[in-house]
Amino acid sequence: MFPQQFCKNSSTLFITPAMWLPWIRWCSKRSRYVELAGGGRLAGFETFGEFWEAHGMMPTKKERLFMERLVLPSGVVFDIGANSGAFCITMAKIQPSGAIHAFEPSPRTFERLLANVRANDVERTIECHECAVARSTGRMSFFANPASSGTNRLLPYGYAERNNVVEVRTVSFDDFVSDSGIRSVDFAKIDVEGFECEVLWGAARVLRERILAVGLIELCPANLQLAGASVEDLFQMVREVGWTLRWITPSGDIGDQIALDDARTVVLENVALVPKDGADLE
Repeated sequence: MFPQQFCKNSSTLFITPAMWLPWIRWCSKRSRYVELAGGGRLAGFETFGEFWEAHGMMPTKKERLFMERLVLPSGVVFDIGANSGAFCITMAKIQPSGAIHAFEPSPRTFERLLANVRANDVERTIECHECAVARSTGRMSFFANPASSGTNRLLPYGYAERNNVVEVRTVSFDDFVSDSGIRSVDFAKIDVEGFECEVLWGAARVLRERILAVGLIELCPANLQLAGASVEDLFQMVREVGWTLRWITPSGDIGDQIALDDARTVVLENVALVPKDGADLE
């Protein structure tokens, strides 16, 4: 088994040059952290897979510019699907006087999120919540991948998967805002491995009443399908609440509206979620 795994790992490294430097850092044991914009760091990874995934979770330059442009210094931000904290810690370093709510349902990943928030000294800015944001408040089954926290996900109702499944608490966006007495949310990042539709259904009032100003949402047809949804479902939900999906330009501006046919061809992209009448955001 060991020789087979060694050969598999060697083959993966050989065909993925971008992994070489992270692999060297991982092997050194003293450099098992990921640098974030603004001086933040992520650490506490248990496997190289988690360490490598964290590099892909960091906000891109255009996403950072997008957030910096639209979030007020004292704004309220939601990080839905916070994982190890790449987005929320980056935002806390950019806007330290804001109020950030980070949601992460996986018990193991939540502990790493808490540790990273403490290590980066942003506890006054970030409040962590061990729960999933979903269609309704209650409990749901959650697949916690031991080898890849980036693919942790809520399970569709009736799904037969039993291995590495835990029950987690869920809260709807609408309920959380109402129960917390929050009157406005400046920005929400939504990355929930295909369950974006569930989050939006649970945020119907927040979206219709414009309690949320703007969002950054993952568009990944393959993940939507795994969650029992589709790009068409996502577009229909967004349209029904009077919002739209737009591209983000390289300079961090809100770009053109995304056509359904174009969305179907996307592999994975974070896009802008904005009100249809949100001309003031442009």
